[in-house]
Amino acid sequence: ARTDPWELKYLNSAKSSLREPYQNDKQLALVAAHRGFPDPVFDFFSLSVASDPDVLEKLLSLSNCKERSKKFKEYPWVLKYVNPKYWLDDIRLVKSSLQECGKLFASLPVEYRSRKDLVLLAVKNYPDAIAYCAKELRDDEQVVMAALQEDSEEILSYASERLQADYNVVLWAVTVDALNLQYASDELRDNREIVLQAVKTYGGVLEDASERLQQDEEIRKVAENNM
Repeated sequence: ARTDPWELKYLNSAKSSLREPYQNDKQLALVAAHRGFPDPVFDFFSLSVASDPDVLEKLLSLSNCKERSKKFKEYPWVLKYVNPKYWLDDIRLVKSSLQECGKLFASLPVEYRSRKDLVLLAVKNYPDAIAYCAKELRDDEQVVMAALQEDSEEILSYASERLQADYNVVLWAVTVDALNLQYASDELRDNREIVLQAVKTYGGVLEDASERLQQDEEIRKVAENNM
């Protein structure tokens, strides 16, 4: 491992009693970091060691702005381990990182989570980022619609009550994923067009429709054909 940090991955299969001394070995981490590959460092070492300023400096060249930016763009996911002062001062770096790895949005300070431009960048490749944005942005139709992508069955649950009762938003939500019907307002779960669109995608969501529409003969037939 001192010559090839990727060898650390093989130690992950060893007994915990054998792994632990190495996982907390800062000097070994520094050697591994010197090789410049974040994956084996963050996959193997304990969080306290992997996020140690000396290890991060060696691994990501934090004191060298040009090299730091290059590393962050290549490995954007490691930003969650890094002290925000090293990268939040460069909003261009934050934006490019979110474009590559929307999950980083959850690691942003609270004041950044109210920035619509950053939320929109994040949800494009990580729709669940909407769960971490400011409350007022969950009432923003553009943000919610951007997050509503294929297999986004939980997204409508994060939208405001106003948008959960918005016909266009809910229609799009059940179009990309029928399971969103359960989070629609009572009124829209009793809307024939909304429910029919949902059961065309997946008939099992009929149970989330109003009792009245659950008895609708045409809707029941469509649902049965899409189970």
